[in-house]
Amino acid sequence: MKQLIAARDKYLKPSGTIIPDTATLHLTTCSDREYKTEALGFWDNVYGFRMLPMKKLVYESPSISPIPEETIVTTTHPLLTINAYTVTLPELAFDVPFTLTATNNHEVINYLVAYPTIQLTKEGWKGFTIRCSPDSEITYLQQCCFTLEEDLPVNKGDVITGTVKAEPEEKKCDITISVAMQGSVHSTEYTQKYEFYN
Repeated sequence: MKQLIAARDKYLKPSGTIIPDTATLHLTTCSDREYKTEALGFWDNVYGFRMLPMKKLVYESPSISPIPEETIVTTTHPLLTINAYTVTLPELAFDVPFTLTATNNHEVINYLVAYPTIQLTKEGWKGFTIRCSPDSEITYLQQCCFTLEEDLPVNKGDVITGTVKAEPEEKKCDITISVAMQGSVHSTEYTQKYEFYN
């Protein structure tokens, strides 16, 4: 987005067009214990070496990967919408709340998952949408997965609330996610920090 803002402010004519021009960031959850176990267990034996300190990076570094639709276990929450014509650099820093509701019984949430929906709203292009959700066809834009340090057991109807805070810097973005849940089988409240490098 920084590059888009710089190019827009320098080159776009008043009558110019940005394609696409609107993006909405969504948040949901994923249950994939096998993938999480593999990602963490890899560092137990790397060609005969135990590299346990590297496990910390699994929790601190979001990963980009296509998420199977069948692993999604809650509703989806729209975090924010960005208009490419008007967005400013300060607006790339945000702190927004979310609410997610479990849609299945006897599930365990291992990841928070973020993904964009991109739209064209200019006359002549209205209605054109690129969906990057887990239930959409895979594109070059995939989902961003945040590994949870604490897994969240849920039953249908359990509600997870929290906030997502993004603090962009020149070469990375610090992301802080707070989670709170008073569920039927599990209750918790904690905050986890991530670093996303450009």
